[in-house]
This record gives sequence, structure tokens and C-alpha cells, in this order.
Amino acid sequence: MANIIYTNHFEKIDLFQRLKKEGRIVNTPFRNKVSENSFCFEVGMKPSKTEEYKERLLQTIKDVFGITNSSFDEKFNQAINGAGQEWNELNVFHSSSLLTLLCFYNVSKDNPLSVEIEGKTCKFTTSEFEVSNIIGKNIRGRNYSSHIDVKLTGTCEGKSVSLYLESKFSEYVNQRGNTSFSYTDDYNSIYSKLQGKIEDLDINIGSDKITLVQTNNKRPARYWQGIKQMISHYQGMKNCKDESKLIYLGEILYDFRPDIYKPNDFFGDYEDIHKQLVDALEEIDSQPQTFKVGKNILTYQGLFINYSLDERVRELYDL
Repeated sequence: MANIIYTNHFEKIDLFQRLKKEGRIVNTPFRNKVSENSFCFEVGMKPSKTEEYKERLLQTIKDVFGITNSSFDEKFNQAINGAGQEWNELNVFHSSSLLTLLCFYNVSKDNPLSVEIEGKTCKFTTSEFEVSNIIGKNIRGRNYSSHIDVKLTGTCEGKSVSLYLESKFSEYVNQRGNTSFSYTDDYNSIYSKLQGKIEDLDINIGSDKITLVQTNNKRPARYWQGIKQMISHYQGMKNCKDESKLIYLGEILYDFRPDIYKPNDFFGDYEDIHKQLVDALEEIDSQPQTFKVGKNILTYQGLFINYSLDERVRELYDL
């Protein structure tokens, strides 16, 4: 569903069509075939962890988007060498990690990004990608972490501020009514408290895994994997060593409305369960936290409408 939606959306963009004709955007290889509704950039070799592939991918992205800013190389390496294994994702056109990198890499003192948070205008001047925060220990006694897409730092009314953002491109329109993941004591602690707190969600805690299941089959399937990721980030933020005076955790989505996926409002559905999650986290956590979770989801369209993006990034993603 997600691939069909974004394909129909971007097929209307002239630059997307030109890049396809030039062979710089191609159908994504999949199991010895090619996907009809997924596209990637022509790098000239299969994705791998090798330095040769990473260098080719870097140059391909810079050439496609006409990027000449020297700061891009450093931010690209942050994204591709992080624990999130984004080297395998950044060549795919619908990668949320790629969109995050292209939009946020140039946040700087010379090109600050303004974000409204709790009625205040915060000005961000640095960006960092694939930021890890330890959640706890797994069954083998090893630390495991959440990996958030981008961290922004700056000032807000004279105070230092950090904003941690989880990014979604087309993932939230996937028709999935459940998700499962490995059991840990840390997950058991928080998910047992969240049981019954979110509408249409049943939380099943087993001996080796935890499963989130949508209980209302009369409505479209919701994107519970995104909710699981935000809960992981919430747990990781509790162990965050950030020293900013103001610290926020939030989400940013690419908004495909209003011209597609009627009558199902996937964005509105996801925004609704996000707000329910924030309310539930505030209710179950008896200890005050050093950070706040934003209830309102940001959008790429709203945040970057007046920001200085690379021209081809703005054109290709219709921002």
C-alpha cells in the first residue's frame, strides 16, 4: 500500500520522471526481479558495507540532488555508519532516513531551522543523525539501544534546547494491524503498564515476545510499529546524557494529504494514536522526566515550507 501511494504521488512530479528517463532512478531489485512500485537510485553496484559502495552511494546522492555543500559528506557518514544500518536504506527513494538526511543535514548557524514548540519559537543550529540511547539489557546481558533519526540542538528563549525526531516517509500508510518484538524486562515493565490505555490496541506479553494487535477490524489497519518505536525512544531518552535545559522527543511525517488515500486518513489515524500514547505515558510514569514528548506531529511540508533546502530536494519531494 505504501509503495503504491508514494508512487502515484511522485509520478506527477516532472523531476521524478526526468530522473527515471535518465536511468538515475530505477525500479528496486527484489528477489531476482524488480518492484513495480518501489524505486532506488542507480549506484552501479549492489548495496554492501564496503567503503567502495558507501562512496559510490554518497556521490550518487550528491549528483542526483545537486548537492555541493561540504557538510553533507560528514552528515552522510553519520547516517550510514550508525547502528541503524542505514547503508542498506539510503539508496531507496522512499527511505525516511534519506529524506531526514536531505532535509536536516544543512541545519547550521548560517542556515538555522525554526520550530514552534509549546508556543515558543526554537532556533536550531546543529543536526546529528542516528543518535543512540541505551534502553537496557537483553536476555544475553548486552546493552540494546534505540536509534533516533535526527537530533537538533539550538536555543529557545535564551535556553539551550535539543529536539529528538523520529521520521516517517510512507511507513505509516502500511496496512499492518500488528507487530511483534523480543521480550525484555524493560519492555515488560512499560508495556504491562500501557495495557488498556490505547484504543483498539491489545498488548500481549509472552515469555519470549510481545505482540501489539489491533482489536477493531472494522477500521483500516494502523501502524503499530511506529508506536513501538516511539516507546523504545521514550525508554532510551530516560538514559540520555543530554545536558540541554530543554529536551523534547517528537515525530515528523511526510504528509500525503489531501489528494490521496481517501477515504482513509492514515495521517489522522496515526496522529490520533500518537496523542493517545503521549497521554498514556504521562499517566503511567510516576517520576518526572528531564524531557517532554510532543503531542503534535510535525510535517515535512509544514516545517520546511520557508527553509533553505537544496533546490532539487524541494522539487523532488514536493516541499
